[in-house]
Amino acid sequence: MIIDLSPWGTNEQLKSKISLLRQAIENCREINFAYVDAAGIRTMRQVEPYALLLKGQSWYLYAWCLLRQDFRLFKLIRIKNIQLTDKTYQPRETPMEQDYFENQWQETAKLVELDLVFNKEMESIVEECFGEDIMRQDDGRIMVKACLPENNWLYGYLLSFGSGMEVVNPPHIRSILATIAEKINKTYSS
Repeated sequence: MIIDLSPWGTNEQLKSKISLLRQAIENCREINFAYVDAAGIRTMRQVEPYALLLKGQSWYLYAWCLLRQDFRLFKLIRIKNIQLTDKTYQPRETPMEQDYFENQWQETAKLVELDLVFNKEMESIVEECFGEDIMRQDDGRIMVKACLPENNWLYGYLLSFGSGMEVVNPPHIRSILATIAEKINKTYSS
């Protein structure tokens, strides 16, 4: 069995970051970095790193944040200028069960419940993205109910399905996607 968790293509920066973080975790050494959150706000962080997680298709660092005095998940792509310090730490008791992480993702984002309808030709992609528990409509199209974080990632993710998917609910997501699609059309039609 071969398991390769690296992304497609070569991403030397990510490999280097993961290597440095593994070293910090194994040796209980604090790290410093700039962190840019989903809203684009940049903060300086000093953390005690505990674990690397792969969720969806993104890597995360699970760490005790000295600024927030709590465990936090940091998306690796948003970690900038990482520095390994000489300061070591005594490992804390960590809540590392699966339910804890699911709750962390739900607590850190504004979630939106979506009703999505996909063309029947999209079945394999739908199963890959949302699992095999799908609902077929009378016309063969596929209905999916999903609860996802509402942010720019969501809009891009939904648009990645192109015209093979329609957001049925909520109306405000339909409106946002229509506005983005109009801007895309304007960019490419000029």
